Amino acid sequence: VVTSNDSPGPNEGSQTLTVTNATTATGTVSVSNGNIIYTPPANFNGQASIVYTVTDNGTDRGVAAPKTATGTITVTVTGDNAAPTTTNDNATATEDTALTIAATTLTSNDSPGPNEATQTLTIVSVSGASAQGGTVALNGTNVVYTPPANYFGSDSFTYVIEDNGTTANQPDPKRATGTVNVTVNAVNDNPVATDDPLGTIDELTSNNQLDVLVNDNAGPNEPSDSITIVGVGNAVGGTVMIATGGTHLLYTPNATFTGSETFTYTIEDSGGLQDTATVTFDVVPVVRPRAVSDRVSFPEGSSNNVINLLNNDLPNLNPTESIKLKSVNQPAAGQGTVTLNDNGTAGDLTDDFVTYSPPDAEFNGTVTFTYVVNDTREDTDPQNAGADSTGTVTVTITAINDTPSATNDNQSTTEDIPLTIIGSNLTSNASPGPANESNQSLSVASVSSTSTQGGTVVLSGSSVVYTPAANFNGQDTFTYVVTDNGQTNGSNDFKTATGTVTVTVSAVNDAPVATNDTQSATEDTAKTIAITDLTGNDTVGPASATDETGSQQVVFGAASATSAQGGTVTRSGNNLIYTPAANFNGQDTFTYTITDSGTNSATATGTVTVNVAAVNDPPTAGVTTTPGDDQVTAFKNQPLTIVVSPLLSNDSPGPADEASQTLSATSVQATTALGGTATLSSNASGQVIIYTPPAGVSGQLDTITYTVSDSGTPAASANFTISVDIKDFQPSTISGVAYVDSSGDGLIGTAERRLVGVMVTLTGTNTSGQAITPQSVMTDSDGAYSFSNLAPGTYVVKSDTPMFYVDGIDTPGAQGDQDSVNDQFTVQLSAPGGINASGYNFGEAGLGTAGSEVSDGHGGTFVVTVSIPPIFDLLASSVPENVGYSAIDQNGSAVWMAQPTSFQGVEFAELVLSVDHTSALLTVVENNQVRTTQLSSGEFFFAELETGEAMVRFNVDLDMKTFEAVNINNPPSRPSYPTYLDSVDDYFAQMGN
Repeated sequence: VVTSNDSPGPNEGSQTLTVTNATTATGTVSVSNGNIIYTPPANFNGQASIVYTVTDNGTDRGVAAPKTATGTITVTVTGDNAAPTTTNDNATATEDTALTIAATTLTSNDSPGPNEATQTLTIVSVSGASAQGGTVALNGTNVVYTPPANYFGSDSFTYVIEDNGTTANQPDPKRATGTVNVTVNAVNDNPVATDDPLGTIDELTSNNQLDVLVNDNAGPNEPSDSITIVGVGNAVGGTVMIATGGTHLLYTPNATFTGSETFTYTIEDSGGLQDTATVTFDVVPVVRPRAVSDRVSFPEGSSNNVINLLNNDLPNLNPTESIKLKSVNQPAAGQGTVTLNDNGTAGDLTDDFVTYSPPDAEFNGTVTFTYVVNDTREDTDPQNAGADSTGTVTVTITAINDTPSATNDNQSTTEDIPLTIIGSNLTSNASPGPANESNQSLSVASVSSTSTQGGTVVLSGSSVVYTPAANFNGQDTFTYVVTDNGQTNGSNDFKTATGTVTVTVSAVNDAPVATNDTQSATEDTAKTIAITDLTGNDTVGPASATDETGSQQVVFGAASATSAQGGTVTRSGNNLIYTPAANFNGQDTFTYTITDSGTNSATATGTVTVNVAAVNDPPTAGVTTTPGDDQVTAFKNQPLTIVVSPLLSNDSPGPADEASQTLSATSVQATTALGGTATLSSNASGQVIIYTPPAGVSGQLDTITYTVSDSGTPAASANFTISVDIKDFQPSTISGVAYVDSSGDGLIGTAERRLVGVMVTLTGTNTSGQAITPQSVMTDSDGAYSFSNLAPGTYVVKSDTPMFYVDGIDTPGAQGDQDSVNDQFTVQLSAPGGINASGYNFGEAGLGTAGSEVSDGHGGTFVVTVSIPPIFDLLASSVPENVGYSAIDQNGSAVWMAQPTSFQGVEFAELVLSVDHTSALLTVVENNQVRTTQLSSGEFFFAELETGEAMVRFNVDLDMKTFEAVNINNPPSRPSYPTYLDSVDDYFAQMGN
């Protein structure tokens, strides 16, 4: 009952719940009288969900006010194995030749039932005999088909396939029968030449025609084939030749020869195949009357066979005489009997004949007897009559194979246990036929593919394997076919008989069937499961074990103490208590056992799958082991930027199952424990906390408190702390010069130009490993730069080679350089500080020429595409004192400047071009005063690249130019010079003005 674990609202236990609606996306569902009726889709198996609605019968102030709620039922639909399907196959064989077909070839176009593609199909039996009398055998993984002797044309046989499917998780193999259509192609058979006993030939005759082909043939089932005589052997007492066309032989006895004559002849069919037979006859003297010997044959089992002895006997030469039969002698004892028949004319011996009967119906072999003749002259002219003549009759009784007989057999086995029966055990009580066939052997040729009770029967080699139907016990039967190896008239003529085997299958107790169950639970919460909920879908045995249904019961045994994922399972009365492992969520399983109540009770194990719903846990702080992961160092009166990501690296979003969640700082307490300040911000390194120590404090530990949240749903948060060690320090300075190294020796000469406006950057980390706030400065009129008030730490000073310049030699100061990177120094400032790290100079080799690769001023390079005149060469020793140089970027902004040597007292200078490059503005800063003058076209000229960069050379005598004072806070508008005062503004910002 689905409402058994549902409940009304609080304090409403007397209310009843009724299922009023149900829906599913898999199959159909309906509600009838409070019951849910579910029908899965055709051929579906697996899990389906049903959402149902329950309604209570509550009231509000005495008025009906029913409330509803929804629940979910998980239905496991076990697979019901469907029978496979077969597709007919076609094969080609050759007459009189066995065909071997791989079983997989026949099953390759067959298929399991719907939604059962993973099953395998196996041939378990074949029909044994084909439609035309051929034989079919299952030999291991092959089917062997042998067509009937000399047969060609269409034939067919059947085979049975079996799948390995299950129903309700129990083996339930199903079968289907397929047909193989075989086309047997004809081959040319050898012709058959049969020996010819021809009687007698008179000694004085010639060219006697011998029609030896009369009893020959072209081969079995080849009536359209023709045969001719192609060879003849030597005769004993005469000559023999082949007549024209090879249709008969011509024989002439030698003079004076009489006696038995024999020779061979060879026939050939139209396919070139041959056979040889023997001709025998007697050459007799010309004596009259004369009895000519007879040779006749009759089939086994015949009687009263008529023999006309006189037909070939010869009377006296007088044409009026007739031959007469005077007497007949019986064959040897046990060879049968000969009876003289007067043909209804008593006293007239000329039309008499005899009949021969074998001694019994099973007799076969050769029998001889003699008879005496004379002619009628003996009656009309006794004085001139000839002597009596005796002839010999040879009778051949040809063998006919008789059908064997099979005697029914009894066997026994145990339920679900295959039985192997040696074929000779079945044939041992069978008979090949009458006593004269006792030397024949019998073998099992085929078996019925299924038994009367649905078992399987397979002929495997010379043994029969019987497998009872699953869970069957009782009496079952199947049939088998035995065949002999007998002959008829010298040719194979195998006969068969059918026997029945009765198998008594004794019963065994089948194991019960435990059907897997599904339950749901919540992370870190125990789940109570009624034992009846688990055993309700279990059975005392397989569905096919009908003898156990109703007579046995399922008894619950025990559950596994632990689950697959480390949970626990305990029994409490009629319930199981499942407790998931701490913080576990996902799919877990545990097992339980059941036992049936049958004799020799059996046990089965079921599996319970528990879906544990996740609950998000708050983050947890990791153990601090390394400075920088929740422990930092700050310096008195110096702000510190703390990157958050290293702080979080040793923290956890929760248990291991939440490891995929991410952590982030969501807030920070503005005031620290000692009265410092902290704010949450972000920069290129990600989230950062900007900490300012309390003014004048050092030698103490401060604490910053911040909040961390995970990315779970819903998010969970926790407060973490950072310990700050505030230390005192002596400010340090890093300084140097950017210049043109005319001599190329890495040393600053007095005549070598300094570069103004070159950007130098400072990055690094303090002694706690926390990144400092990056700084940037431009070189002044002396090409100098300086970074001051630096705390102990490791600093990186970097300046990209100025635009248009070829990189030169960079020279480190006395503190050394901890890297070998070009245009960069790494300087170590050890605590407590007070270091003047000067002399970190950036030297440039000079301007590039057309085709050379020069700096772009941003760490990259480009190739100079125009010719820069020699007058731009800052390395020249004859540069006048009023001549200066400036690089202009694509936007027209000043990038750097090499001031004229006459600019004594100038703190900073800027030169910018007009938009049309026809005029220039020179701005100088002296004593923090800004002045600007315009240069005429004769006072400057430039070389411009295709990409817009320009190199400007100017010649200005400060004392000869008129300058306009400029209020830097309210400068004049210069629309023709869009970058006017940009570098000056940067200079004043750097100076803190």
